[in-house]
Amino acid sequence: MSYTLNNNIVVFIGAAVFEHILQGNGSTDEPSIIIQKNLNVIKQAAIKASENGANILVFPEYCLIDPMTSRKTVAAYTETIPDPRHGSHNPCAKPLEYKSSPATLALSCLAKETHMYIVADYGDRYQCNVTSDPKCPKDGHYMHDTAVAFDPNGAIVAKYHKSHTWFEFEYDTPPPQEFVYFDTPFGRMGLQICFDIWFKNPGIKNVAKYGVQTMLFPTDWFDELPLQSAKQVQESWAVANRVNLLAANQLDPQMGTLGSGIYAGQNGAIVYTNITTKTSKLLIADIPVDSRNPSASCLKPDHRFNKTISFETLKTDGKYQMIDKMYTKGHMFNKLTASESSSVVCDSGFCCHLNYSLKSVDDLKGQSFWWFVGNTTIGRPIVLVYPVCTEICGVFRCVDDRCESFPTHTSDQTVFKWLRLSATFNTNTTYPSLTTNDLALVPKQYWVYENRQQINGSEVSLDLNNYDKPLLAMGLYGRCFNRDLPLELWIYPLFIKGMRKNRVDIEDMSRCSRYDASKLLVENLERSVWFVWDNQYYWAQLTDNRLRHMVEIISGMRVIKMYSWEQSFADLVAEARNFITLVLTGEVLTAKAVFVSMMLFNYVRVNMTWYFPQSIAMGAELLVSCNRIQESPFPTLQNISAHLRAGDLLAVIGPVGAGKSSLLMTVLNELPVLSGSIKTVGSISYASQEPWNFNNSVQNNILFGAEYNESRYKRVVEVCALERDFEIFPFGDKTLVGERGVSLSGGQKARITLARALYRNSDIVLMDDPLSAVDTSVAEHIFDK
Repeated sequence: MSYTLNNNIVVFIGAAVFEHILQGNGSTDEPSIIIQKNLNVIKQAAIKASENGANILVFPEYCLIDPMTSRKTVAAYTETIPDPRHGSHNPCAKPLEYKSSPATLALSCLAKETHMYIVADYGDRYQCNVTSDPKCPKDGHYMHDTAVAFDPNGAIVAKYHKSHTWFEFEYDTPPPQEFVYFDTPFGRMGLQICFDIWFKNPGIKNVAKYGVQTMLFPTDWFDELPLQSAKQVQESWAVANRVNLLAANQLDPQMGTLGSGIYAGQNGAIVYTNITTKTSKLLIADIPVDSRNPSASCLKPDHRFNKTISFETLKTDGKYQMIDKMYTKGHMFNKLTASESSSVVCDSGFCCHLNYSLKSVDDLKGQSFWWFVGNTTIGRPIVLVYPVCTEICGVFRCVDDRCESFPTHTSDQTVFKWLRLSATFNTNTTYPSLTTNDLALVPKQYWVYENRQQINGSEVSLDLNNYDKPLLAMGLYGRCFNRDLPLELWIYPLFIKGMRKNRVDIEDMSRCSRYDASKLLVENLERSVWFVWDNQYYWAQLTDNRLRHMVEIISGMRVIKMYSWEQSFADLVAEARNFITLVLTGEVLTAKAVFVSMMLFNYVRVNMTWYFPQSIAMGAELLVSCNRIQESPFPTLQNISAHLRAGDLLAVIGPVGAGKSSLLMTVLNELPVLSGSIKTVGSISYASQEPWNFNNSVQNNILFGAEYNESRYKRVVEVCALERDFEIFPFGDKTLVGERGVSLSGGQKARITLARALYRNSDIVLMDDPLSAVDTSVAEHIFDK
C-alpha cells in the first residue's frame, strides 16, 4: 500500500512482481487459447496483489505467449498497441474499438478493476510503407517486443519497444533509441526489457538524464554463472544506479530461467525468489519512492514489509540447469590456496587487487576457489555469444579444478573473515554481486560497494565482512559500452545443430535451441570445420551411393513392380535422402522440416559468408587501433605551475611536439584539464602558429571589427615592422590580401596576424611561435619593441 505524509506527499509504495510459469502448449494449442490461459493467470495474480495493498504490478517478458516461432505466425497474434504520446487511450472505456486487440483490452480492464498500475510485455505490430521507408520489413509492418503500462483507470500511460533483442529474429528493433518513462503519484518510473539492462541505453540514461526513480523490468533471463544470474544482475543494477528496480522473470528451471525481485536502490534486495522455487510466486514489498532517502521508514528493520504468495496450482517439476557460463580462456585465472593473501593480477592492462583472510587456516584444503581477472577491451570475449566489452574482477567456486561448471550449493563451511576486491576500471559503469548457497544473494548489511568516479574511469572496491555462511561468488563487473562490437558483427547462431542436440522439434524455435545452437557454433566452430574436412570423403561416398541407388531403381523399375518391392526400395530411398542431422536422431524428413531448415540455413549463409568475414577484418583493425591508443596513455602536459601578473612576460621553450601549443590551447579552454585548474582575469588575444587572414584589406585584417584608433594603429604597425611593407603595397594598408592571404608572403601573414592580436589591447596576449616566419633582424625589432 502507499503511505503519505501530512502534506499528501507519497513516501513509499506497495510494489509487486509476478514470477510466471507460461501456460499452454505451443505444439497443440492455438495462439488465442494460449494467450487466454495466461490472461487468466495474470488476472488471478493481479487480484491477489491488489488485495494485499500493491499499487503497481509487473509481469515478465512474454507473459502471454512465447513468440519463438516464425515471423508470420507471430504477426497473426500481435496487436496494434496505441501510443500514449499521441493522444489519450483507454481501451476499457471504449471496448468496441479494441475488439481486434483482446489482450490490450483485457489488461486495461484488469488495471481498472484492481485499481493498480500494471506492466505487461507482449507483441506490438504496426504498418509501414515498404516504398517510402527503407527500413520497413518486406511484410509491410514492424513488430516489437513491447512493455505496456496501464494506469489504475485502465489508460495506457507508456509503451516501450525493446532496444536490444536476443536472437529474436521475429521482432524488429526500433530505429531511434527509445527512452520511455511516466509520472505517477509514486514518482517517475521507466521501462526496459531483459537484455536492455546490459547496455547503457535506455536504463542508465533514463536515470541520469530523465530522473527515473523506479525502473520496471519485465525479463526472460537465463542464468550465466558464476556472476550473471538473474538476481545478481538485478540487484547489482539497482545498487549501482541507486534506483528502485521491479524485476519480473519467467520460471523455467530447465532453462536456468528464474529469479525475480524487488530492489530498493543501494539498499539492495527487499524480496526475491531463488532456485528452490517450484511454483509461480507473487512478491510484494514496501519500497521508498526515492531509494536514496536514508531516513525512509519502510527500510528500517522493524518497519519493513514484504510478502511472498505461492500459486500452488502453477508448478514445475523441472530441475535447475546452468545453461551458460563465463568463458575464462585467455584471461588470468588463479586458484586460492593460502589462508590469507594480498596480491595484484593484471589482464591486458586491467589490474585487480585481492585481499582476504579465512576464519580457519585449513578452510581451502580440497576446495576449488578461483580468482579471475578478465579484460575484453581489446578482444578475447568472456561470453562468446554476445562479445560485449567487459572488465571483470571476481572470486568464485568451481565444481572442480577444471572450472568448467559452477556449484549452486555447497556443504563446505569455508568462511572468509573478510574479503576485498578493488580495481581501477576504464569505465564509470560497474556492478557488484555476491551469492551464497542456492544462488541466494548475500544480504546487503554484510558488504560495501564504493565507486569513486573519475574522468576516464572509476576506482571501485567491494568489501565483505563478518559473513558466516559459505560464499559461492563475489565479483565486480565493468561495462565499457563505447567499445562494444557493433551488433552486425556478432556471430549468429547455427540453429539446426542446437535443435538436434536438444531434441527440440525443428519448427519449435525455442529459446533453448537458439541459445544452445549459438553457443555450439562459437565454441566448436574450429572443430566443426575440421570435422567436415576429415569426413568429406565419407560424405562423398554417401552421395555416390544415393545416386547409384536411384539409377539402379529406375533401370530395374519393371522388376521391382513385378515382385512388389516398392515399399522396400522406397525405404531405401528415404534413408538415403534424409538430412544427416535427422538420420542421426532417427527422425523422418518432412516438407515442413525442409522449408523451415532452408529458412534457417539462409540465416546462417548470410551471417557466415558476409558478417563473419567482415567481423574478422574489422576486428583486426580494431585491435591495431586499441594497441596504438594504449601505447600513448599519458597526458601531454603534466606538473605545470605558473603565476603571472600584469606586465609579466613568460616564454615557453621546448622541442617540436613538447606541448607548447597545447599549453596555450589549454589556457584558451580548447583542451580539457584532467587535474588542477587554470584561472585567467581579463580579456585574451591569441596569435596562432598558423597565420590566418581573410579576404579584405590589410587594415581590416588588423582591426578585425574594432574601432579605428589612429595613434594605436600606427604604434602597432611600427611594433610589427609593417611600415616598410605598407610602402611597397600598391594601395598601402588598403591593399586587398586575398583569400587566406594569398597575395602576402609568409612573414607578412605572420606579422599581420600578430598585429591583430596586439591591436585588441587585451589584458592577456598569447603568441604561438610568432617569430618563426620572419628573418633575424625583423624578429629582433619585434622583440625589442
